[in-house]
Amino acid sequence: MREKLSFYFVLYLVALTALLAVTNERNIAMREAKELIYNLIGKLNQKPLITVPDSVTWILNREGSVPVLIAGIDHAKSSVRYTVQPLDQIPTGTLEKEFIGDGTGNGVFLGKIETAGRYKFRISAEVSKRLPDSLSQKIRERIAKILGDSSLHLRSDTTFYVTVAPRGPEPTQFTLNIEKPLIDKGFIGIPYTKTIFVNGADSRSVDFSGYDGQKFTLTRGIGRVQLTWQNPERTTSPLRVTLRGNTRQGFGPKDFAETSFALDIVPPRWNPEPPSKAFWGVPFQIANSVAGMNADLYSIQVFANGKLLKTITPHDFPDTIRPIAQWTSVALKAISDGKELLSKTIEVRKPDPPQQPKWKDQTLDGRDYVIKFDCSDVNGDPVTVNLKVSQPDGLQSRISSTFGKTFFLRILDVTEKTPAAIEIRGSVQGIGGVREVRKTFLIFY
Repeated sequence: MREKLSFYFVLYLVALTALLAVTNERNIAMREAKELIYNLIGKLNQKPLITVPDSVTWILNREGSVPVLIAGIDHAKSSVRYTVQPLDQIPTGTLEKEFIGDGTGNGVFLGKIETAGRYKFRISAEVSKRLPDSLSQKIRERIAKILGDSSLHLRSDTTFYVTVAPRGPEPTQFTLNIEKPLIDKGFIGIPYTKTIFVNGADSRSVDFSGYDGQKFTLTRGIGRVQLTWQNPERTTSPLRVTLRGNTRQGFGPKDFAETSFALDIVPPRWNPEPPSKAFWGVPFQIANSVAGMNADLYSIQVFANGKLLKTITPHDFPDTIRPIAQWTSVALKAISDGKELLSKTIEVRKPDPPQQPKWKDQTLDGRDYVIKFDCSDVNGDPVTVNLKVSQPDGLQSRISSTFGKTFFLRILDVTEKTPAAIEIRGSVQGIGGVREVRKTFLIFY
């Protein structure tokens, strides 16, 4: 009879262990899904940020421009639509009321005003954001329920002034304005382009010089020019790039403008560096970007055992995969314009049991003795803890929680028996199995 009871007790322990493991994995999966949903909602709700000069000067009956810079919208930049509306008084002439941003989202407002004066304008930027197609239908439905739709139309605006000066001996100053940042970074072998906005002249008729024609090519556009280094080489120190312009309109110093920026060409690197190990059945999060590189210019290829598993972009971060027992390696490759920038191979193996607890603090609290400790799984997830006092006999204990990462073990009524030491025994369980725990603490009253 006793042997049968022992047998059924063992079966009970096995079933209980399996149930705890399933519950642990379910809790992890639910937390990952929640984090993904609210991360995406935060990105979708981010409004565009418009930057324009507070005031510009145009010449009567001559075409003028206002550079418009956009930020805070990530991969939706190519869908930005701008609207410009005059306030207070409506000038006579031709004004570009609506225009679409370029591939970077930046734009240029153009116009020609026939009446001198000072005019106030409001410029608005509108962008539509949609959920990534790679999301599961269940997650898409949950986000759409929170937002009320699977897409968002976000809008923001700002104001600026245009002063229109009459024709005469005092024309507007011709200027060149560098797109920020003024201290920039590029990567070896990856084409680099910098935009310079032109004000006070038609960029298509200006004579440009000062830049290194062996490295850079200059492309003209309406209200702007671009310098492109097609195959950048490593720079030992930041390279100073200068652009000079001459309108040749006969206005003396007002015909000339000069600007410059610093450029450092460096090898690409991961940010953050991918881990060296991954484990079977343990969610592996991918959020490793190329440090300092525009997220629109590269993608991440994910391989399992040398075979392509998926291709994602930094806009999909964080992305999660769950290695299976047949995998021995996962590889991440950053690809830009068909070129491999970075590669990292990660060992995949059976997960280890959790590490031993990290004992943080031990204090007397009234009649009790409280032990604080941390313990987590191989990937930093919570663990199941079963600890109690083994020596001396007769002491009772309570633990703050059996599942988590930070725990408080309270030994009851220690001051009544005043033991010189206590021994704690038990186990911690994670996805990789069970780790036995045994620890002795000296007590100082």
